[in-house]
Amino acid sequence: MALVLGSCVANGEYLGGGRELTGNPTVFDITQFGAVGDGRTNTFKAFLKAWIQVCASPVPATLLVPKGNFLAGPIIFAGPCKSKVTVNVQGTISATTSGFATPEWILFERVDNVHLTGPGIIHGRGEAVWAADGCGKKFKCNLPPTSLKFRNIVNLEVSGISSVNAKAFHMFLVKTVNVNIHNIKIIAPAESPNTDGIHLSNADNVRILDSFIGTGDDCVSVGRGSNNVTVERVVCGPGHGLSVGSLGKYLNEEDVSGIHFR
Repeated sequence: MALVLGSCVANGEYLGGGRELTGNPTVFDITQFGAVGDGRTNTFKAFLKAWIQVCASPVPATLLVPKGNFLAGPIIFAGPCKSKVTVNVQGTISATTSGFATPEWILFERVDNVHLTGPGIIHGRGEAVWAADGCGKKFKCNLPPTSLKFRNIVNLEVSGISSVNAKAFHMFLVKTVNVNIHNIKIIAPAESPNTDGIHLSNADNVRILDSFIGTGDDCVSVGRGSNNVTVERVVCGPGHGLSVGSLGKYLNEEDVSGIHFR
């Protein structure tokens, strides 16, 4: 497993390379860093190489996932970055089905002013692990990884993408401020365990609009310390609906306030 932690080294390998790109110099296409969209080749290194260039750009830059099916193991997109960052998914990013030592598959951390956009697909391939994880039958268990986690971020936009068959949560927002999620699709079978659509914890000023969420668990769940959350024009089902839940579980946990479901 390789992680980007705001540096140019992961697993002892240099992942930079200042490659000259054709076309718009602020768009970094992962295929120009070695990614192969055949659905079989693990392309996480190409994602990391492209991310280093995007995050270091002094002007707004885009990481482009073109059409194709790109297999990838756990990835951390870490900041802080020098300018606004866009991740444009035109194809499909598919998760590996084993080898996860992290609680999330794709993590954005300390990346302010970031936009994840579609119309591509984030495919968690959860169908390969749901029957084996045991979390649908016991109260305490180690959940499989979340597909997309956003942590310690100010100014986040997510639009246009589809998240399909996450192993557990589809999206998890923690310690995020000023979030706009709109026009997305989240899809998993009704019987899939713990596949919450969007879970919030210590998230402030969040808007979730004009989206479709159908899962085996909560469509949107608002957890401790979250404030000023609006969920509007969201189609929910299958799933357990929109919830403010799991409160009182932790000592001295923060209140929630300003929650609006419309």
